[in-house]
Amino acid sequence: MARIASQSQGGFYATPPEEIALICNRLKVKKGSSINMLDPCCGEGEALKQMGDHLITLNANPLMYGVELEENRAEAAKQLLNKVVKGGYETLRASNEVFSFMWLNPPYDLARNGNRMELNFLRDLTAPNKYLQPGGLLGFCIPHHVLADCAQLLAYRFEDIRVYRFTDKNFPVFKQIVVFGYRMKGRGDPEKLKVMKERLIT
Repeated sequence: MARIASQSQGGFYATPPEEIALICNRLKVKKGSSINMLDPCCGEGEALKQMGDHLITLNANPLMYGVELEENRAEAAKQLLNKVVKGGYETLRASNEVFSFMWLNPPYDLARNGNRMELNFLRDLTAPNKYLQPGGLLGFCIPHHVLADCAQLLAYRFEDIRVYRFTDKNFPVFKQIVVFGYRMKGRGDPEKLKVMKERLIT
């Protein structure tokens, strides 16, 4: 691949369809491409379905996979996506680096370890040799103030990063941005890199 009006229910915030439409306009693929798409917090599956339908109009062949913790939303997503796993993203079993696109709109909150949940999801789901293949595209939808918490990890794992805010209509309400980036090969955690540097110094 080349270059919140809805209410919260159980920590889930759906992205407005008009914002997804603008995101779709930035997705480019070669005709005939097979694209494995993953939404690990898929809700009812509407966002990934809208993106997949857009790729079909570009003569691509998307396969849309979702993961959803809440049972009713998971059942709804099964009607839209090719495959849905009911549970947390930890329950997902997939071949390493099998996905070329990940749409990540994680829960917005503080985790028990004191980090932002958005950062925890980003760290776990884009870890080396995990789900997103090198060169795969990430779409990361977060509150704009959370970008500072995620910036180091994004810069270490991704390249050609671009950040877009929601439109003037929706940004004042939701304060959200979408970060696009391509997964680099062989990059790990900045925390591990820091430990390695400290060992080299001592």
